[in-house]
Amino acid sequence: MDLEVTFLGTGASVPSARRSTAAVLIARGGDRLLFDCGEGTQRQMQRSLGLVQVDEIYLTHFHADHMLGLPGLLKTYDLHDREAPLRVFGPPGLKELFTMARERPGTLNWASTTGATDTTHVSGQDYWGNSGKYVAAEGFILDASWFRIREASLSYRIPLAVYHKSPFTHIDVSVYGRNLFLHAPNYPHLDPEQNALGISNAVGLEFNALPQTRSIGASLKFGL
Repeated sequence: MDLEVTFLGTGASVPSARRSTAAVLIARGGDRLLFDCGEGTQRQMQRSLGLVQVDEIYLTHFHADHMLGLPGLLKTYDLHDREAPLRVFGPPGLKELFTMARERPGTLNWASTTGATDTTHVSGQDYWGNSGKYVAAEGFILDASWFRIREASLSYRIPLAVYHKSPFTHIDVSVYGRNLFLHAPNYPHLDPEQNALGISNAVGLEFNALPQTRSIGASLKFGL
């Protein structure tokens, strides 16, 4: 049986620029086991392996740096229409933790640790308003697939016969352009790259980000 260990976070209580808080992913055959789920775990996952559909999560203890990433990961699974049950194990108090955390990611539409569908009541104000921490985001998700011509350039070296009596060894003329074309048919009027990659901690959320500007220029180079 193959065994693969991926360290998603090895930092202490406070994450640093290079190290996130505790999270270790173990691939054992076809099973994906996540040990601890510190802040930023799902982002580390997506940066290295993609959004892994883990089968079981083990919380070693309830310090914040070992479990703050769990509510966000659960909600992301829900927004991706996950149907497979996910088992979560931890020390005594796990049920109380889920009761408290459930209010943050909102209603999860797939089986919980008990095997039953989460039918927790969420008020209309919490569901549709900002007080729900964007729990209604699934109603406003757009396909941000895009195709972009980020940069293109065209250069031409003028034949030496044109300037053979000059001190120059070569003369190059070039034109260039940046952000020349963007095709995002399901994400109109906005730049999906600005939002899909995120601005600060607002990954995937539209906060009136400005699109990138288009620039076109030319250059003339002389060689001696």
